[in-house]
Amino acid sequence: MKAFAVCAMSIVILVAAIGIRLSAAPYGIAWQDKQDQDTKKKDAATAQDASAVAGKWHMNVAAPGFTSRNVVEFTLDPKDKDKKKLLGTLTGTPVGDLSFKGEYSKGKLKFTIMVDVGNFPLEIDFQGKLLEDGTLEGTADIGPMGTVDWTAKRIDSQ
Repeated sequence: MKAFAVCAMSIVILVAAIGIRLSAAPYGIAWQDKQDQDTKKKDAATAQDASAVAGKWHMNVAAPGFTSRNVVEFTLDPKDKDKKKLLGTLTGTPVGDLSFKGEYSKGKLKFTIMVDVGNFPLEIDFQGKLLEDGTLEGTADIGPMGTVDWTAKRIDSQ
């Protein structure tokens, strides 16, 4: 009986961890993906200009073996009348603050950061999107080191 209880608890933990829940269906019990039950993360309205992402964000970059936690700030490029171009700063990196230029258009965000790692220039291309819940998520291409995922949550104004 004890083994059954341990097995049942393991299944409950596994089900909770992968976001699937058991729900009653009209003709029995059916497994339904939680994302199908709840509101899915959706792309934010594509008609927004770059002001949709302007401001400071807590950014997490999930690299193999660790997560880099930084602050990224996006500002509108005052020279861009179309409000698509961004200027930005990534702070809290091991190599200091990094300035960059980027673009936000049709719900998609792109920016590139140049890093000098021991006289070796490294270009990191970030791509992402603004989600309906107000967060950012995407990938960063780190050249020979591969691609990593990143997320960002807006820092509330106080």
